[in-house]
Amino acid sequence: MQNFVRLSLILSLTLLTACGGFKKGYQKYDQGEYNDAVNILKKAHQSKPDDPLVNFYLAQAYRKSNRLREAEEYYAKVYNKKIPKTHHEDHADDAKFYYAVVLEENGKYEEAKKQYENYVKKGKNRNYVARAKREIQNIAKRDEIAQIKTFYEVKPVENLNTTFAEFAPVIYQDKLIVSASRDKSAESDINGQKNLGIYAIPLQNLQSGDGKVALFDPNIHKEGVNEGTPTFSRDGKTMIFSRGASQNRKKGPKNMKLYISELGTDGNWSEPRLLEGVSSGDNEAFYGKPTSKSVPKAYAWDSQPFLSADGQTLYFVSDREFDDKGSRTLGRHDLFSAKKKKDGTWGEVRNLGSTINTEADEYFPYVAADGRMYFSSDGHAGLGGLDIFIAERKDGKITVENLGAPVNSAFDDFSIVFTSDTEGYFSSNRAEGKGDDDIFAFVDKRPKERVVNYSVRFKTIGVKLDQTEILLPKARVKLLDDNNNVIQEFYTDDAALTDVIPVKDGKLAFTATGDVIEQKKSYLTARNNFAVVKIPEKYLPARPVVDTTFVYELKLQEYNDSTKFEISLFYDFNKWDIRPDAAKVLDEFLIFIKDNPNVKLELGSHTDAVGTDSDNDGLSQRRAQSAVDYLVNKGGIDKGRIIPQGYGEIVPKRVTKELAEQYDFLKEGDELTEAYINKFKDKKTRDILHQINRRTEIKILDKK
Repeated sequence: MQNFVRLSLILSLTLLTACGGFKKGYQKYDQGEYNDAVNILKKAHQSKPDDPLVNFYLAQAYRKSNRLREAEEYYAKVYNKKIPKTHHEDHADDAKFYYAVVLEENGKYEEAKKQYENYVKKGKNRNYVARAKREIQNIAKRDEIAQIKTFYEVKPVENLNTTFAEFAPVIYQDKLIVSASRDKSAESDINGQKNLGIYAIPLQNLQSGDGKVALFDPNIHKEGVNEGTPTFSRDGKTMIFSRGASQNRKKGPKNMKLYISELGTDGNWSEPRLLEGVSSGDNEAFYGKPTSKSVPKAYAWDSQPFLSADGQTLYFVSDREFDDKGSRTLGRHDLFSAKKKKDGTWGEVRNLGSTINTEADEYFPYVAADGRMYFSSDGHAGLGGLDIFIAERKDGKITVENLGAPVNSAFDDFSIVFTSDTEGYFSSNRAEGKGDDDIFAFVDKRPKERVVNYSVRFKTIGVKLDQTEILLPKARVKLLDDNNNVIQEFYTDDAALTDVIPVKDGKLAFTATGDVIEQKKSYLTARNNFAVVKIPEKYLPARPVVDTTFVYELKLQEYNDSTKFEISLFYDFNKWDIRPDAAKVLDEFLIFIKDNPNVKLELGSHTDAVGTDSDNDGLSQRRAQSAVDYLVNKGGIDKGRIIPQGYGEIVPKRVTKELAEQYDFLKEGDELTEAYINKFKDKKTRDILHQINRRTEIKILDKK
């Protein structure tokens, strides 16, 4: 029945295109023989270059054989066209979505962003929509990632690389093991390369300039199939690797499985067998745990295994639909783990979750000696293609960070391995290689001590009369030293932020003031002391140089001619002399007066209701005058800017929200009149209320 459906589809497609070679090219595509499909469809393209089906399947075949850069030309011809029919494994939106993908792959980020945005608005595949949203965010982060400071030095392993593929370096005993296209018995029908095999070269030979490789073990090697990406147990006696289906099988591209082999006492590796419990046989009904809505397909692509140091956990890559717990795969290829059971078998396959896996591809898990996992992804924000990332668990939370340039580039960078704390190898198809995937060596020359560069930015916030907050752009911020001298002056941008200000010479404490210019409404200048708190080492990113910027808010209060606020001035009983504690308060208030030279103020002194009205009036006036005289004499303030006013007991305090929250026997809005206070029988309570009435209020009269 399935063959009948496929035949009908091919016949329908043949009727829709007059290209004689299209039918044969489509058949190759249907069988997963993408390289042959490309060669045939390119000939068909010569006769009908604008045929939508030819261009669509050319683009798809290039993409599925991992040649995304070549696919752009053909997606560009059809991304905005309706494709009459598509292959049963493709989606009608493939041209629209993957046109954005190949644009991004080719470094055309603004064009790619536009296409992703269009797809988010109009796309019909929800998985593609999710990926498009993520890629829009990733493109925005690209410049930030490019600025990550590292001390890696990278160079190609010239004597090992060829025009064919070499990748997935692994250290086994004193050898470098690579997966490479060397099998002369056949070429892969997927990408036209010679089939992959597992090859070895002594590290000593590699370092001396001899890059000749040999099969890792002829007894394991199987001709006519793709094999590679091995991992070894710590004792070197167990190997798990990937092996594909026999050539020309229709299900070959999907039929990559994990195999296991043991090293015998005779020094020979055992016949590889399917890693049951992780990879399913072709005749099994499902992969993973079936749910009420779906039975997972048996066919899946399992590859790139990595054994933990204790040999109890296996990490690998798969495109299976579900794990053994029933959790659905997030992207095209996700990272999974499996556990070794007491009887030596494997199982308990688990998806590593959405912090690591994305809607796109994650590949090549590798756990370093320090416990951090390295993996490659084109779903997390990167520099282009696949990037290498570090996943680290801190305080129970997993964080993922880009490894940065030059290890990562605009090309595919993947499958890293460390030979020491600072050296190792990885794979890349960047231009500095010899062609396709190549092996590169790296050395990390980071300083012994981590460098942390601290910076600050200020954000100016306006507090309106109703106490709501708004951004205040175009505000002036002054950075002051301990002697109130201006060190630097900045203006906030449209987002109400200053430029980034480096904290130099280990100076971590400073004072900043902010005032508003070019505003229709009036705001008081704010002054705040700030201290940059150094981040504990354990919370710093795993990079040799860390740039950390703190953002501090300066809140500026809107005012009018009825704005009031209090300062805490205390006097001895029935006296008006300025005590030392009151002097400190007035010294701080003096700074406020100087910071706001354009306002005229009233300093009002209020007493409680104890004593006669005339005595309280006189006492309050003398206290207000004493405070004003101190400010004028100490700070050289113009007498006309601040008016002393004694109110005695005639203006009782009205209970604010803050006071009501502080004292549960008060209600917001109540007035602390003498009659109100005398309602309370407890003398301690009455004393508190009298103290609240004894206050000094500053009232803004008008602008000068």
